[in-house]
Amino acid sequence: MMSLKRLIILLFTAAVIFAGGCGNSGIPGNDNIYYIDFSDTLKITGLAEENDRSSGELRIAVASITSPRETFRYYRDMFRLISEKTGMKVSMIQKKTYGEINDMAASNQIDLAFICSGGYISGVADSSFRLLVIPERDGKRTYQSYIITYESSGIDDFEDMKNRSFAFTDPLSTAGKLYPVKLLRDAGYMPEDYFSRIIYTYAHDNSIQLVSKRMIDGAAVNSLVYEYVAYTNPERVSNIRIIDRSGWFAMPPVVVSRELPDSMVAMLKDLFLEMHLDERSRNVLEMLMVDRYVVADDNDFSSVRSLVEGEEAD
Repeated sequence: MMSLKRLIILLFTAAVIFAGGCGNSGIPGNDNIYYIDFSDTLKITGLAEENDRSSGELRIAVASITSPRETFRYYRDMFRLISEKTGMKVSMIQKKTYGEINDMAASNQIDLAFICSGGYISGVADSSFRLLVIPERDGKRTYQSYIITYESSGIDDFEDMKNRSFAFTDPLSTAGKLYPVKLLRDAGYMPEDYFSRIIYTYAHDNSIQLVSKRMIDGAAVNSLVYEYVAYTNPERVSNIRIIDRSGWFAMPPVVVSRELPDSMVAMLKDLFLEMHLDERSRNVLEMLMVDRYVVADDNDFSSVRSLVEGEEAD
């Protein structure tokens, strides 16, 4: 049975993060792992009706590396830009988990998706989609995982996280799950045996907020999201310390359905590759902290693949 103290902590945690937009649920048989249940789908009006599937509609999914409303704010102009440049209606489909996006791609329910690199490895293995492009920022096509804690935690490195509470983002997240699990695996531990409590937040900015408010001792987050929060809202990370930085991983890619006609794939690839060439499009990219999109190869994701393969071996 879950203790009353733990239940109160969990409910308080879920209530603080974007009050009114989330709930919580436990995982049967594992008392120290909880999932914060943010809204599964965010429907965007004014682009296309969600169930209006026709030849003139492009179904695009977004894996939420940030909270649902933040993701909508970041991607709204991108979707309008795609709609204008293709002459097609665009339906934005936002799901809580990366796995749900992969499942939709496998069943041909989406045409294009912005996903995480860990989700890409899983989806390619299942033949759910194919790689289109990846973003580039400041001449880099890579990002890192940051392990963070709050200033007064007394935690100086990842080893100090033992018997402390920790936030993952998503089971398929490279920065938010696969990397810290590899650190534990290399040291001979499993997450549930190492941490006193584990929470899944399903968004990197939610994890940052939990740590900032000292409601969780540590978290693993995407460096791109962390740096964006630090740039736009520095007060949100003013009491946070980065205690570990991973190696480099290929940027979260844009992928397309394997069922999409080659002509459509070519048109979409050209659209993304040329997006940085006009001022209005560059402004849209800047909101996403992207300088331009570039061609990528599956081999670019080898460092991520090694994390996934290690996870599957356990």
